[in-house]
Amino acid sequence: MDNPARCRVDHAAGFAVEGLQRRKLAYDGVRYDVELHARLVIDPEPADGERVRA
Repeated sequence: MDNPARCRVDHAAGFAVEGLQRRKLAYDGVRYDVELHARLVIDPEPADGERVRA
């Protein structure tokens, strides 16, 4: 959740937010939420202008 750049990449690739895993990860004693993204084969393709190219 503290990685907005990763979320933008997922969104541009057509992945939707599926949920939030609260306090899933711990770094240096601090717990962090994790946003879960997923894409089904039946989901529409992202527009060409939005697609992330590797």
